[in-house]
Order: sequence, then C-alpha cells, then structure tokens
Amino acid sequence: MNQIYPADVREWVTWMRKDQGVSPANLKKTMSPLSAIFKTALNDGLIYLHPCKGIKLPTVPETEKDILTVAEFDEVYHQFTDFEMQTLLETDIETGLRWGELTELRAKDWHSAERTFKVSRAVVKVRPDRDPDGFSFRVKPYPKGKKPLEVKVSEPFAKKIDRYLEVTGKTGNDLLFTYEVPEETVKVIPHPDTLGLTPPNAAGRQYQHGTTTAYQLAKCRCEYCRGAYAQYRAERRKVGLDTHNSKQSAKKGLNPEGHVPGWWFRRRIWYPALDAVGIKARIRVHDLRGTHISWLLAGGADLESVRDRVGHKSIVTTAKYVRKLKGNDDKTLSAFEKIRNGTVHVPRQREDTDAEAVFSLEDMTMEDLVKEMGRIQAEMARKSRS
Repeated sequence: MNQIYPADVREWVTWMRKDQGVSPANLKKTMSPLSAIFKTALNDGLIYLHPCKGIKLPTVPETEKDILTVAEFDEVYHQFTDFEMQTLLETDIETGLRWGELTELRAKDWHSAERTFKVSRAVVKVRPDRDPDGFSFRVKPYPKGKKPLEVKVSEPFAKKIDRYLEVTGKTGNDLLFTYEVPEETVKVIPHPDTLGLTPPNAAGRQYQHGTTTAYQLAKCRCEYCRGAYAQYRAERRKVGLDTHNSKQSAKKGLNPEGHVPGWWFRRRIWYPALDAVGIKARIRVHDLRGTHISWLLAGGADLESVRDRVGHKSIVTTAKYVRKLKGNDDKTLSAFEKIRNGTVHVPRQREDTDAEAVFSLEDMTMEDLVKEMGRIQAEMARKSRS
C-alpha cells in the first residue's frame, strides 16, 4: 500500500476512463471508497502520503432530475387498486420521505392531533448472507440525516391516515405498510403423453415433454418442461424441503416484520402503473421525493423551510431541486414581456460619484458596510499623502 503514489492513481484513472470506458459518474463512485481506504491507512500511520489527494476526476455533468406533474401523479395513483399500497404512495408524495423512512413508519409515529409524522428510524436493506440472523432488513434508530424529523401533512390527507388506521386496525408498534409473501401457485401441466417427445440429446435419447426427466437430462426448456420442474420444486417447498440453507433462501433472507421490499414495489406495482398511463421515462420511486420537494418550491416555499422538512444537511442539496415545472416558463416569460413591451417602468439607477454617494446604514448589508469602510480608509490615506 505504501508503494502507491498519486502518479499511479492518475494512471489508473486514465486507464479506467479511456481503456475501460467508465463513465465520469461511475468513476467518481469507484474513487470514493478507494480514497476512504487510503484515508484510513493514513490515519493509522500505515502510509504517509494520501495518493488520491489532489487527483482531478472528469467532470460529472449534472442531469435534470425526473419529476411528475400533479396530473401525471394522479393518473398513476388511480392505477393502484390495493388500498394499502394507495395509501403508501400518497404518504410518499405528501411527506417526501426516503423509502427506508417511509416503510419503517409505524402506527405510533402518527400524531393525529398535530397532523404530524414523527420520523425517528429508518429500515435498511442488508445482505442476508452477512447478517447474523439471515435478515434482509435492519432498523436503524435514526433516519439518514442522523436527527429525527417532524413532517406535517395537509388536513385532508390527515383524515385519510386516520381512516386508514381505523380500517386496518393498526396500532402501536405495527408497521403502517406491510408486505406479505404471496402464496405459490402450482401451474397445471398437460399429461406428458399428450405432449410428445423431446429432440434426441447427445446420447440419442428422447424423453417425454412435461417431465422433470426431460428438463434435467434432455435439457429441454420448453414451457411444459420448465413448468413440470417448477411444480416439482414448489411441491417440495410446500412440505418443508429445499427451503433451508439454499442459495435462493440465503439470497432473499428473512423479513419477519414484513417491511415492504423496494424491488417488489417497483416491479409489481410502480413500473406497471407507469406503463399503464403511458409514462415512458423510467421514473424511480425515489423521484417521488424529488417531486415533493419540487412542488414545495414551485408553490412558493423557501429553501430553508424545505431543507428542514425533508432532512437535508445542506441547503445546496435542496437547491438542486429548483427546476422548472410545466407552466413555470410561461410565468417567467410573462414577467419579461412586461418589461420588454414597456408596460412596466424600470427606473434608471443613479450613477453616484464618490463625493455624492448617498446611502443609509440601515439598508446596507454587512458586506456593503465592509466595502464602504474600505473605501473611506482608502480615501483618507490618499488625502494624508497629499
């Protein structure tokens, strides 16, 4: 490790960019953990030079963030037929919470009198093979911003949440939204005698279609052979076989509390709803958070208030969501045309000389005061020299 120098890292960056065709964004993501490793080594005294420091990476162009208009969201919302998932979607757009914060909301986090969600935890996806209990999800005792949030919602939506809790009977520590593993359906396969034989394999043997033998020995992957093998596996799982210590089980992991998996929501609910209304852009579920922020800013909320509401550490992050919504250009153009066409008078600014400068201390900012003091000091120094 102590034999790696900045020149080596620069050479590696050039190789990744030119020879491997890695995009600037992915290169930045790759560089981040590498730099963190060297920083730890530097702090521990293993190296005496941080080879990543001062390395210039290719510029990552800022892309326009995808958001939904109000009309588009309403169309998507009405594609949801499940009451619980409808409420989850509306809670997402009404609060702008991150997915891990949203799916960790519990009945006790809702305060009806204040119309407020108190967000003090977040659930994160973990690798089951690295979790001591084989879980897929773990709950952190704090949201991403490391401090609790209080998110107030509109009165109409607050009534919907009250009604939702009344209908579902969720109380106390119950998750607001839960996922239930769907029961496996066994596909009916026609009798093999009616399906004929597979083509001869390498040994010249043929097998009946729609059998596990044809799937395994003839390597047939027609829908009937695949269906027969799937049915065989499903029946074994039903009686408790092939469920423990299998690769698939380790990959999926355990979800004892029933947190809603992001992959399931995307594939089974979100993307089909987008396709149904004809939205071609692959808008992510996370973009609903950006949509919420954009709607707040477009409606006149100030950056600082929005930052505090959504839990951004920096106001710069919030400012990235200041983007145009459909119709905003017309308002901007209308303001320009008022000036351009002479319907609004623009006063000419007075060009003051140093001797005629007129200003009010009450109206000046601290920066202006410092500049004015500097000007006065320079003028006094000039007069003393003369």
